[in-house]
Amino acid sequence: MEDITPDLQQLLDSIPDLDEYKKLLDDLLELNLEGLTYKEIKAVYGKHVRFIPQTVMVVSEKDFNSTLFYRVRKHTIAPIKENMTTKRAYSYPFPQYCKENGRLNIKNKPVFYCSDYAF
Repeated sequence: MEDITPDLQQLLDSIPDLDEYKKLLDDLLELNLEGLTYKEIKAVYGKHVRFIPQTVMVVSEKDFNSTLFYRVRKHTIAPIKENMTTKRAYSYPFPQYCKENGRLNIKNKPVFYCSDYAF
């Protein structure tokens, strides 16, 4: 069996027991991150979540352009208030609608949430 690299061992050693980890996550969910910058949010997240790596999925342009994506929206669509024939209805929201930090967006900087699965 190979030796574990020092970085991996340090990561493993930093994993709290289950009760402590649940407490850290509960504490994180109670925090108001509204006025924080991306760097500040990342630091708070790292303090509470610690050992779960952040992952980014990279899709080739060919795969991206040949995949059907569905916009994920916080609220239901209101066709009466929104013109559903425009691309805007299926794109990221206007910055003025992002008045506070959200799931991924920072205040006034919208993010396009989507899924390749409609439900």
